[in-house]
Amino acid sequence: MSQDYDAVICLYDVIGSFIDEAENKKILANIARSLKPDGVAIITVMNYELTARIAEHVFSFDSEPNRVLKLEPSGIMEETGNIFNPAHLLVDEKTHIVYRNEQFTRGEELPEQLIVMDRRYTKQEIMGLCEEVGLQVQWAKYIGAGKWNDSLNPTEDAAKEIMVFGKRG
Repeated sequence: MSQDYDAVICLYDVIGSFIDEAENKKILANIARSLKPDGVAIITVMNYELTARIAEHVFSFDSEPNRVLKLEPSGIMEETGNIFNPAHLLVDEKTHIVYRNEQFTRGEELPEQLIVMDRRYTKQEIMGLCEEVGLQVQWAKYIGAGKWNDSLNPTEDAAKEIMVFGKRG
């Protein structure tokens, strides 16, 4: 992809959908490469600081890998989409990877149960990744879904995302 675009928008959990940081960085690098000089990017990621505050289950995968297998199944993703429900999160405090055991029963297919993993970020982490790939961060703030004009505190209940506005130099 060449430098064709004036702006790129990448929202919610696209960046962080891989637990391998190199893959998330590739997405950001693609965004930076796709922008014309002085092109802008608006990026949001899930907020680790809120997740860490509300999570009922925190662990280290390195020392307790079998805890993932003991996660209770939940239909919450299918029912409400609330992937911040603290009762259903298992948070690795070292890697910031969040594990959920999601159960899907609707539809005509057989029920399915999946361990869903995502990577969540601190503001400093996502700003650093953006800078590493050539996006000059103009600002970053904690926001709630659909309330982009607000600036929230990192551990405020509504601060589920971090929005970054970056520019290609």
